[in-house]
Amino acid sequence: MHTRRRSYHLWPKISKGNKEEKKRKCTALKGFFFAIISAFCTLLSAIIVKKVSLHPVQSAFYRFVGSLALSIPAVVKSNENPVGPKGFRLILLFAGIFGAGSMLFGFLAYRYLPLYEVFVIFGTTPIFVTVAAHLFLKEYCDMFHSVLLIFSVIGIVFSSKLPSHIIAKDITYSTDNIYGFLAAIVAVLCRTGQMIFIKKAKEVPHSIAIFACCWTGVIESSMLMPAFTEMKLHRCGLEWINIVLIGFLSFFDQAFMTIALHCEFVSVVATVRCAINITMGFLIEAFLFHDEIDYFVIIGAVLVVSSIFSLGLRKWMSST
Repeated sequence: MHTRRRSYHLWPKISKGNKEEKKRKCTALKGFFFAIISAFCTLLSAIIVKKVSLHPVQSAFYRFVGSLALSIPAVVKSNENPVGPKGFRLILLFAGIFGAGSMLFGFLAYRYLPLYEVFVIFGTTPIFVTVAAHLFLKEYCDMFHSVLLIFSVIGIVFSSKLPSHIIAKDITYSTDNIYGFLAAIVAVLCRTGQMIFIKKAKEVPHSIAIFACCWTGVIESSMLMPAFTEMKLHRCGLEWINIVLIGFLSFFDQAFMTIALHCEFVSVVATVRCAINITMGFLIEAFLFHDEIDYFVIIGAVLVVSSIFSLGLRKWMSST
């Protein structure tokens, strides 16, 4: 009489579905992490652009040239067509055009407006991105993301000192304020288009998407430079150090944002970036540029940081 032997496995079997689920959760956390790094790169480059004596358009030109040089080795290593695979070339072209416009007009806004006002206007990007992603990418938002989005918008309203402007009697706006405001609005619209097209081409390698933004940025900024300023070479060593730093920070900003968009929803990446930039922008203006901070700014910063903390906590709990 034969007896059936029991077999014991030291390691439990993991189904293919469980592996894919774990990989998806890890990818989402990676996208959230890279979005945070991209936001800090944006913040540091904005500080340098605001402090240097270069014209913003010329700073943008140097930024695109430096980023283009840094992206070439990654493109060569990928063994891919530099203009992208067939079917995605037009999408990459529009992503590059919108990305270059976002960076160019963003640099103009940094020069003519305080950092906190620029980042508050940029804070409306998640609203535009969420609507555009729902229309063109069929992304959905659950109740949790909707509540966080509402809290972020309320925090943006308080951080913009809108109640202070309503209470104040005399408010004057200079030509620089108007130019900076218009540049910031155009930058928001361009950033929205860039995020949508990058997400649309998520199958394209990161290096190719970054390269598309760099070479279109060089062409776009070189065409617009004669309308704003004359090309000048600088002899001061400190200026060239700042130029190199702008190139490096902007390149890593674009690279980390592209990776984050390939891993996470567009609306989540936009919300994380804007929330961090708004909060840190106010702190930098207060301590570095000595701007006054009232209670409305503190309330807005608390709301925005709380939204980001809640989003990160949910991401962490869903991955465990």
